[in-house]
Amino acid sequence: MLRALLLPCALALFALPVVAQQTWVVAAGGGPGVQFTEFAEAVNVAAAGDTILVRPGAYDPAVITKALTVLGDGGVPQFEFSIAVRGLPAGQRVVLRGLDAPITVIDSAGPVLIDGMRTDTVRDRAVSVIRSAQVSVHDSRLRSPTGITASASNLVLNGVDLEATQLLVPSSHPALVANRSSITVVDSVLRGAPGILQVLPCAQLAATQPAVDLTDSSLVATGPVTELIGGSQESTTFGCSFQAPAIRAFGGAIVLDPAVVETGGIAAPFTTRPIAALVGDTAPPGGVLSWSLHGPVGASAVLLASLPHTPIALPFGALWIDPSLHVALPFGTVPPSGVLDLSLPISAIYPRGTPFAFQGVVLAGSALELTPPLVLVLDGPPVG
Repeated sequence: MLRALLLPCALALFALPVVAQQTWVVAAGGGPGVQFTEFAEAVNVAAAGDTILVRPGAYDPAVITKALTVLGDGGVPQFEFSIAVRGLPAGQRVVLRGLDAPITVIDSAGPVLIDGMRTDTVRDRAVSVIRSAQVSVHDSRLRSPTGITASASNLVLNGVDLEATQLLVPSSHPALVANRSSITVVDSVLRGAPGILQVLPCAQLAATQPAVDLTDSSLVATGPVTELIGGSQESTTFGCSFQAPAIRAFGGAIVLDPAVVETGGIAAPFTTRPIAALVGDTAPPGGVLSWSLHGPVGASAVLLASLPHTPIALPFGALWIDPSLHVALPFGTVPPSGVLDLSLPISAIYPRGTPFAFQGVVLAGSALELTPPLVLVLDGPPVG
């Protein structure tokens, strides 16, 4: 009860001042209350810090270079356009929630927070991240021929269902491809493309692909439902079967929590150790946020919260929390189930699209650990 009373007050300590930023509405067909029929026009006119509500429709591609919040509006996301976030400065952030649109993030120092994304198309990759310091994808279901790619970037997936779909052409791809990047996967399912099977003679017209393909990159995977599934093809009639590894890697480092399920094996050296994880669901302003911390039985835990902050490398993990302006709440002691649950109200003063970053600090014996970050964007029920 005490924590439930503290959080609304505590969040006010680190939130940005609640000022009346402009909200713009975009709808391809126009209508009452609509300012723009093209998304790119709204992006150009909006000032840093504004919010753009985008209703389903077909729009020209748009490039975002400043702090904006873009929210899919009007139910199930059905969009025909693409978004590029380019050159976002440190100290500014872009929030993209409830969209069905390919997203590219390039040369961005500020955080780009993708939430509630849905794609199920034959378009190219769902998300591409290039030379960017802080990209989070949360609560998203992505189907795409080339999945997610990351180059020289820091990428966190939490609550993501990602599948590299197979087109009827002789090419196939892993679900996640990373080059010189730091990748964290929490509570997510990744599936490599199944390839295309030729049965006479038994061969592959398109190769089965791993869930994750790494080059000189690090991967940390944890969470109670994380699965890494290599693509597979089989014909019992002709005795043909092909199975790709769950992970294929050249250089870098791989660390997996024992709870992670892999299908197809791991074609690279890796280590296994328990990794605490924080998972959670979003809520509308005035609603209730909920988290579950998965960690060692008997460990003590504290929940940290703030607006998303540029990652700070610490000996026990990367901190996405603002060290000068944050809230620390006692989480408790991890029970025999290995799971700590917490649900707390959030103040109604925050507008839709406000992001909060959360991390757990876990002390097990003399070992101190920081969970991977969880970024939640305040909004209504999960999209789709």
